[in-house]
Amino acid sequence: MLRMRKYRDTFPQTNRRGGWRIVVAACFVAVAAFGSIASGSPSIWSPSSLPAVLSALAVRGGETGLNLFFTILSFALSVLPFTALFLAWVMPGYRTQLRIPIRSLILFGLGAAMCVLHLRLGWNYGERYQGEEFLEACVVYNSAATAILLVLLVCNLRFPSVGSCLAFQAALFAWFGYCAFPWLGETL
Repeated sequence: MLRMRKYRDTFPQTNRRGGWRIVVAACFVAVAAFGSIASGSPSIWSPSSLPAVLSALAVRGGETGLNLFFTILSFALSVLPFTALFLAWVMPGYRTQLRIPIRSLILFGLGAAMCVLHLRLGWNYGERYQGEEFLEACVVYNSAATAILLVLLVCNLRFPSVGSCLAFQAALFAWFGYCAFPWLGETL
């Protein structure tokens, strides 16, 4: 019995019954991706992030003329591929991983660099089609999301836990789904 306790204490904070956390995180990512494409065209409150738009196009295929029920259903289904990608990314080490995985840190660094590049290269198109107010809102959204992700990263480095690791990864995918790469240019 003593030996079993010693073994159990070598893995602090492994979570055997915390399945609700992954459901909440997946719903958070889905709501962020849905919020990005909810208006149907880029706006300040719905910036039409490129990953969410591509996910929606994969499901909906650009169909128009549907009644209200099928329009809402198609929008809801359009976030499923993005949410499934999040779950596939997180699930391998979900219950035992205390620290943020290197692949997520690399994705964060590349995402931040590519987002800055995307905004810089698409600034003229965005200014012409969406307006300067839209671009300023996107810069504020992306700056706030990056700051939140950095705070979550520092929290996980100081106090590693399954919850803080999952919170970072959910916030990362929510950022990608909502505003990381806003649609700049003509609408579809």
